Amino acid sequence: MGQFVRVGFVGCEGIARTHLDYIGQIQGARLAAICDVDADALCAAEARTGARGFPSHQAMFRSGEIDAVVICAPHPFHAPIAIDAFAAGLHVLCEKPLAVHAKEARGILEAAQASPGSVFGVMFQNRTFPILRKAKELVDAGELGPMLRVTCIDTDWYRTQLYYDSGAWRGTWKGEGGGVLLNQCPHRLDTLVWLCGMPKRVFAFCHFGARHDIEVEDEVSAVMQFENGALGQFAASTGEAPGTRHFEIAFDRGALSIDDKKSLRLRLNRQSTIEHIQTAESRFEMPECWEIDIPAPPQPSLPSPHFPLMQNFVDAIRKGERLIAPGAEAIQELALGNAILLSAHLGRPVDLPVDEDAVEAMLEECKARSTFKKRRVVRSDGSDLATSFH
Repeated sequence: MGQFVRVGFVGCEGIARTHLDYIGQIQGARLAAICDVDADALCAAEARTGARGFPSHQAMFRSGEIDAVVICAPHPFHAPIAIDAFAAGLHVLCEKPLAVHAKEARGILEAAQASPGSVFGVMFQNRTFPILRKAKELVDAGELGPMLRVTCIDTDWYRTQLYYDSGAWRGTWKGEGGGVLLNQCPHRLDTLVWLCGMPKRVFAFCHFGARHDIEVEDEVSAVMQFENGALGQFAASTGEAPGTRHFEIAFDRGALSIDDKKSLRLRLNRQSTIEHIQTAESRFEMPECWEIDIPAPPQPSLPSPHFPLMQNFVDAIRKGERLIAPGAEAIQELALGNAILLSAHLGRPVDLPVDEDAVEAMLEECKARSTFKKRRVVRSDGSDLATSFH
């Protein structure tokens, strides 16, 4: 490889516009090529970036002009594109979600394993936020004791009907393969699994098209059980305003409240909760508790929140730097989201690891039974897409 990693993009609209705006500032990278099946979008991106355009990802992969590819196509196309990229020996950075369902994602992981020289990352940029990295440090240190509960409310993904009308594929089983769990929640689900591990069982309820003219889920509520017996709650919605973003993990020695970009507060018990329950000499006595604002480095001023992860991907290729968000880990949040959807579909608890064949069968059934027809499709200027993928 030369002085620069030659980067190609699959998809030029939506979130790709965000990445293309800053790719020139990534040290050790050079934008070499772009491709899009939409001729108008490709022509506009060629004029905007000066990069060579290709009408298909296959043509770009065969060209020999790129070393790495950033996949920004709609997620139903991630799997075949990524598999082709690994077959071509390319390094791959894929936007979230990795695929529509876990079985599809497993095919990507198998292709990556068959190309051992390829670096494989996924765009979970929230892992670079200083607050979340400090939270990860505290949790992994084990000083707070075993986890007792996690509560994750992720209902500030408000979307209007115009958002869903901005693409024929949006909000449909055949086009998108899911709703809020698949499109808006991957970052939060990834953070949940990254900090707390995978639950062993979920029981969920979903509303489908509750507040929008769509056929997929736009409101979700789930209860989770973890291996150590801890319970969790997860809620998400695209139809709630102003919405709430709340993430709290309760441990034996206190509770950690996390605001991704603003604050990290620890309510620290001086004594083990489990021990205090058994030894307290009063019926209503509480353990002594200190409220502590945990210091974390400030959120840096960046061209985009995605910038550090893109730089990390390039540095992993050039210098062997450890990936912040390895592609192999992306299947976990996807499997959890799949399990939540399957539980709602079946009306009963679902164990994890999720039955990947059952998830695939459920989604195929949803497609086959669908009679949904969009009332209108309004071409978007792309601005809402960038926000959607933050």
